[in-house]
Formats: sequence, C-alpha cells, structure tokens
Amino acid sequence: MKKLINLANFTQTIDKFNEGKESVEDFLKQHNIDAVELMLYEEDIKVSKEIVHGLHLRTWSYWMDFWKGNHEALLHNLISKENIHELYNGSSSKALVDWYKKEFEIAKSLNVRYMVMHIADMDIHDIYTGDYRYTDEEIVSCAVDLINEAFKKDSDILLLFENMWGPGIRFDKPDLMREIYEKVNYKNKGFLFDLSHFALSQNDVYSLDELKSSINTALNQMGELRKYIYGMHVSACSLGNSVEKMREGFDYKSPLLSSSLEDRYIHNLTTVGKLDMHRPFEDELLKDIIDIISPEFIVYEFLYQSKDILSDWIKTQNSYL
Repeated sequence: MKKLINLANFTQTIDKFNEGKESVEDFLKQHNIDAVELMLYEEDIKVSKEIVHGLHLRTWSYWMDFWKGNHEALLHNLISKENIHELYNGSSSKALVDWYKKEFEIAKSLNVRYMVMHIADMDIHDIYTGDYRYTDEEIVSCAVDLINEAFKKDSDILLLFENMWGPGIRFDKPDLMREIYEKVNYKNKGFLFDLSHFALSQNDVYSLDELKSSINTALNQMGELRKYIYGMHVSACSLGNSVEKMREGFDYKSPLLSSSLEDRYIHNLTTVGKLDMHRPFEDELLKDIIDIISPEFIVYEFLYQSKDILSDWIKTQNSYL
C-alpha cells in the first residue's frame, strides 16, 4: 500500500519545501511517503512528475445551478455575473466540461495512477440549514452527464469518485454508487473513500468503534462495488452529529448579510474547517479501518500552515500505522 500526502501547487507552498538544500522529493523520502496527490491552482506544475501519483481534480462544491443555468440562484449565492464567470472560468456549463478536459490532459502528461473528483453539491447558504435544493439522485445524474462530456476517451488512468457529507455520493446508497459506476462511459473508474467525510455523514456515531462499525456496514451493503475502492483520504474525524450541532448554533442570516463573496467563502471555509479538520487521525483503530477498506493507496489529507507542522503531522500519522 502506497502512502501519499496532498500537495497544492501554490508557489508559496512549493517554495517552502525548496528552502535550503532540501527538495520536495527529499522531504517525502525523509518521512517515508511514496508520492503526492496534486491539486492544481497554478499553470506551472512546479514539481517533478515522478512524485505525482494522483491528481485531485478541481472541486466546485457549488456547481449544479451553473450546470443547469439557474441564474437567479447563481446571483443569490455569488452576487454578480463577474463573480460567476471568474469562479467557473466561463459563462455556460461548457466551461466545466472544458476545465475537466484540460485537467485530463494534464493528468495524462503527468502519467498519474488516478484522478479523483467530488460527487456533491452544496450552495453557499443551504449548508447552514440542510434544506438542499437538489437531491442525491439529481446530483449524480448531472455528474454522469458532465463526466461523459469531459472524459470521452479512455486511458489507463483511474477516475475515482469521492464521497462527501452533503448531497451527492456519501456511500450510504449503493444504488447511486452503482448508477454512477454503470452510467459513466469512462471504463477505468472506481471510488475513493474519504474517512472524515464519511464520519460527518453519519448520524448518532459518537465513538471510533461505532464509526468502524458504520464503515463495515456500508461496505457490506455495497456488495461487489467495494472492490472498486482504490484509495482513501485519511484525516481526523468529527463525531457526534457535528454537522447538526453546527446548524443548531448558527445564525443563518450571517452569510446572507455579508456584502462580499470573499467574506461568504471565508465564513464557509472557517465553518466547514471546524468539522472537516484535515489533521492527523490519532488512534490505533486506524489500522483496523484501513484493513477493512483495503485500499491500494492512502493519502494523508492535511491542511497545514508550514512545512514544520506538516512534518510533525506526518510523523504523528505514521506512528498510528
């Protein structure tokens, strides 16, 4: 089983790794990490393709209104046409297709083992209420259409669908997993199990033992689909109905009253960051959970402020494997 870390190709992030004589490659070797799962934010890749095992495709957590051309809802969330164009790199659904086509070509040029994408949609406001306007089924149906438009030619690269905790794929509905697996035309496909996202999607799970039991139940319900889980994102989990508790203690008017889109996004990132923490999973039970899922690779998915913090977190996570 390969061990990876996530890496965004921000210039300032890569520069931190390259301070002094140490390179990203040196850092990985020193921490017994095999490679990275790269997420692209800048045109220049900035790292050797030899260390890139996977490519995390662009995440638009809010995209269904854009895909369906719901301009009223788009303006309610994103405020202006200029913001809409900037977020999606265009003014029509074709922009999403074109972006994923571009990332597919980059993935092939890097010769990665896999690409991964979220199958989910949560708008900026409804995340605080849970009153989502699109069903799991609608999101999966539109995702299938988008994927079939963007990934028309097969390749040796795996295309993996990641579970989230809101509407979309959560791994609690095997029929939806089967639908996306069967209706996506791209042949080399499967799933990626995000541990933190799964925990957030579970009601009344208060301990890691209960989480392990929930995972086991979900995998058994998947049947043969479980063998198509190739990878796993590992990070700390919030338990005990964390999402509902966030909503119960939240003044829903706050993001609506914010005058700028930046403020709205900062508010969302701060709120969600307290739930989906992207820190080490610090319990011996992790080994059992990994054994149950049996992935080909795992990714330490951390949000870190410095190379030193990342170093400490990797050492911590390694100690539980």
